[in-house]
Amino acid sequence: MTSQYALIVEGRDDEAVCRALFQSRGFSKQIVYERLDGYDSHKLRVTFSAVRKSVAIAVGIILDADEDINGRWQSLGTLLTAEGYVNLPKHPDPDGTILKHPDPDMPTVGVWLMPNNQTAGKLEDFLAQLVPSGDLLWSYADTTIHGLPEQRFRATDRSKAHIHTWLAWQAAPGKPFGQAMMSGYLAVGQPAANQFLVWSHQLFT
Repeated sequence: MTSQYALIVEGRDDEAVCRALFQSRGFSKQIVYERLDGYDSHKLRVTFSAVRKSVAIAVGIILDADEDINGRWQSLGTLLTAEGYVNLPKHPDPDGTILKHPDPDMPTVGVWLMPNNQTAGKLEDFLAQLVPSGDLLWSYADTTIHGLPEQRFRATDRSKAHIHTWLAWQAAPGKPFGQAMMSGYLAVGQPAANQFLVWSHQLFT
């Protein structure tokens, strides 16, 4: 069955964040979500190939840049070029990339690399930008993590430790990301959220 719009995301948290952001702005498009359950280039290739054959208008791809945003972008470029998309920019658009296919029957593709299409990082780095400005517990969580007698998580997962520590100190401790957004702990009106939603609106129209 053909749908109009689809989003390929890495996992459950990414989907929940997208749904919460869209709901916060009354975004009413019916979007089909495809989860990769972690980044895997082969699985992404297979998933994208299947999705773009069943989607009429647009497919979004949301991935973590992780430690090497250039490598992630080059991998995506190879995939999209193989699918017939042309004129890929050398670097991702800071506002989110949107690509038209030469064949008008093929869906438009949008790419968003967390956190901001420009730097290394992941979903949690994006969410850190939605913490209300001047939140005292946010800075205290950072100080607490820095002062741990032993750091058992990887350095690249520090942003995960930071935001989960901070969420554990809210009125309802430990809410998942999507629920934390809907509860107002994370501010969906922050510039980072606005930028993401502008890209989404441009893609899914």
